[in-house]
Amino acid sequence: MPQRSIRFGVRNSESLHSATWKLWTETSGGHSEIYLACRALGGNLKASMHQSGNWHIAFSKITFEEKVEGAVPSLDSRFVDKWPRPSEIAEGVTLAFRIVTPETAVSSNSEVKNPEKVVWVSTPQDGEALEIYICITTPGAKISEWPCKDSMGTELIGSFQLNNDDTVWAVSKTIDCPDLSKLGTGTGRFFKGKSKSDLLESGNLRALVFGDNPDGSRIIYDTAVKLSTS
Repeated sequence: MPQRSIRFGVRNSESLHSATWKLWTETSGGHSEIYLACRALGGNLKASMHQSGNWHIAFSKITFEEKVEGAVPSLDSRFVDKWPRPSEIAEGVTLAFRIVTPETAVSSNSEVKNPEKVVWVSTPQDGEALEIYICITTPGAKISEWPCKDSMGTELIGSFQLNNDDTVWAVSKTIDCPDLSKLGTGTGRFFKGKSKSDLLESGNLRALVFGDNPDGSRIIYDTAVKLSTS
């Protein structure tokens, strides 16, 4: 299907990179739906921001049935999260997602498909993180070139227009690295047919941590995984 899209990621001077992302809309059918996915997951999991205001993060039907169903007891359907479109943070401006990439997570040397089509954002310094904001603006929104350019000093990654004339933006800002030490602990689960040995033998291990914010937006932490020898 015809698309309008932005591909982006964080990369340092040594060509190590974070996860890369795709933000897009399908232009056929007359709808104004928005999708966000980590490209390394290959369409297995994505966020869908529907024009109806019903938003969700979900596994694809095939992925859920073949890899997840029954293996992750906490998921009785393919939907990881569902929520309504957040209220506007300013007139005509909706903050949909934050993607936070600490400097320590810019560590992957895996091959990126078509790297020339990715908008690469420079790595933050030690103790910092890059926060990418996914915003939606209406035609009448009062913004200066792009959302939060003046008020927060954001940098533009890219934008595209929806069929309903709203605009989707990806902008970034360097922040202090968040303290993730108080997230608590959980129980690791494996896809069907996978085990701990598959995890230990793989390289460039990464994890996406999902959360929500008081303003109704969702947040994704892009992190590198370090295995303990114990």
